[in-house]
Amino acid sequence: MKKLLLFLLISVAFSSQAQRLTPVYTHFPVYSIPEKQEYGNYKTYQLYVYYEEVKPEYQLDGFYSLPSYISSLKQDTINGDFKIIVNVETFNVAKVFTSNDTLFGSPATITLSAKVFDKSGKIIFSKRGLVQDAQAVVLGVKTNSGVHKSVIAKSLVSNSLSYVLYDFINSNIIFTEYRDSYKPTTLWAIPYSLSFSEEKNKIMSEFSDSIDAIKAITDPQLYVQRAVGQIDFWKKQAELPDEKDNRTYRECGIHNLNLIYYISGNIEKSNEYAAIEDKMPGSTLGYIKKDVIKFKEKCSPQKFQYPVLKGPFIHSDDFLSAFSMTDAINQTRYFIIKGSIYMKDQSVIEGTCCIKRSIGSSREGQIANLSANEYEVTITKTDGTEIKTVLSKLESIKTEKSIYLCDKWNIKMSLYKSDKISLYQVCFPEQGTYYYQRNNSKLDSPSLFSSNTGWLKKYFKDCSELSDKIDKKEITDPIDMVKYYNEKCN
Repeated sequence: MKKLLLFLLISVAFSSQAQRLTPVYTHFPVYSIPEKQEYGNYKTYQLYVYYEEVKPEYQLDGFYSLPSYISSLKQDTINGDFKIIVNVETFNVAKVFTSNDTLFGSPATITLSAKVFDKSGKIIFSKRGLVQDAQAVVLGVKTNSGVHKSVIAKSLVSNSLSYVLYDFINSNIIFTEYRDSYKPTTLWAIPYSLSFSEEKNKIMSEFSDSIDAIKAITDPQLYVQRAVGQIDFWKKQAELPDEKDNRTYRECGIHNLNLIYYISGNIEKSNEYAAIEDKMPGSTLGYIKKDVIKFKEKCSPQKFQYPVLKGPFIHSDDFLSAFSMTDAINQTRYFIIKGSIYMKDQSVIEGTCCIKRSIGSSREGQIANLSANEYEVTITKTDGTEIKTVLSKLESIKTEKSIYLCDKWNIKMSLYKSDKISLYQVCFPEQGTYYYQRNNSKLDSPSLFSSNTGWLKKYFKDCSELSDKIDKKEITDPIDMVKYYNEKCN
C-alpha cells in the first residue's frame, strides 16, 4: 500500500485565450495505516534458543539478542512484545581451538528453525534455514575447556540468527517507527488564466487568497476549521450559471466543496457534490478527481483529523502480552491437546496429551534412526497422574471442536466431516498436507510426484462442475472444494 499522499495545489487554467496547469505545493500530516508496521508500537522482544541434543560441551539453551544494528526494539527477557523461539536442529563444529588468547570456532554447519509470536500468541513468522561455514571468535580465552566450548557455540548460534530472522526483521522491526509524513497530492483546484484583464486578476486573487489561508496550516483540526469557513465562498462559485465564462469557476467550487465536506465529516454533502462532479467534462478536472477518489479510499475523515503522532495504533500501548515466553517455548517444543484420548488397545483416557515435536538421536552425535525412534507422549490424566507412551499407540483424540487422527509420524486434524468426502490436514509435527477421505474409507492426498491441480481434478472427476472450477482456479481452497462437492455434486 502506498503511503497516504497529502495536499498539492493545482492551478487549472481555462480561458478563451489559453489554458495551463500550475502546481502549488502544500504539505500536511495525515495519519495512515503503515505499510509494513502491523506491529508498529511493539517496542520489545524476547529471543530464546533451545537445542534438543544432549551435548554437555555445547549448552546452547537460553536467551539471545538480535544483531546490534537492530535499534528499533529493546530486549526484554521478562515480557517482550515479540516472542522469538529458535530451535537448533543440528549443530556441527569442525574445529574449536585457541590462538593468541583468542578462542575460534570454525567452520560450523547449523540448522535453525524460527517462530515468532505476537502478544496474543499468534504465529506471525516461521522459517527454517541451513547455515554453512559459520564462524565466531571469543577474545581473552587461553584454554579450550568445556565451558569455553559452550561460549563459542553460543557465539556461533548468535552469529547465525540473522539468516533465519532476516525476513522478520526486515518486515516487522526495521520499519516499525511511526513518523510524520509530509507529502503532496492533487486535491484542491484553483483556476489560473493567462489573460491579464483586471477583472480576471481580481477573481484569481480571491481564489488564491482562499487557498493561501489554509495551505500552511499543519494542525488537522485548525485546517478543517479554516476549510469549513470557506464553504460560503466556494458555494458562490458552485452556484454560478453553467455557462462558458463561468464553467471553470463553477467546477472548482463543486470540486472543493466535495473535499471540504468530506474532511469535515459531512459525507452526505460530500457525496452530493461528488455526484455533480462526476457529470462534469472529464478533461477539466479528470486526474484531480481521480486523486480525490484515491484519497477517500485510503483516508477516512476520522483519520484525517488525527495528528500523526497521536493517531490510533493497531495495538494500543496498554495491550500487555497475554502470551508468556513459557507458552511460546512449550508451543514450539510440544504439541499440547486436551480431550478424550483413544488408544489402540481400546482404552480411553481423559486428559491432556503433550507430544514432543522432535525425535532425538539414538546415540549422541548420530543422525536420528527413524525406524527405532518415535515421538514421545506424556498424557496427564484429569486426576494429575502421568502416563508415558509413544505416538504410535494413539488411535485418535477428540476435543470439543474437532477430531484428530494419529499414526506413528503425524497427527491429522479434521477440518470438514461428511459421509461423502471429509477433509483433514496434518497439524503435527508441523502444519502440512491436506488429506481427503471418501465415504469414510482410506485417506488420500496428492503425491510428491504429481501436480496438485491435476490430482484434485482426477479425485473430483465424478463432479465435472467442480473439476472444471479447479482447473480454472475458480476454487482453490481445499475446504471450499469439499463443501462444494458435498453440497452441490450428486
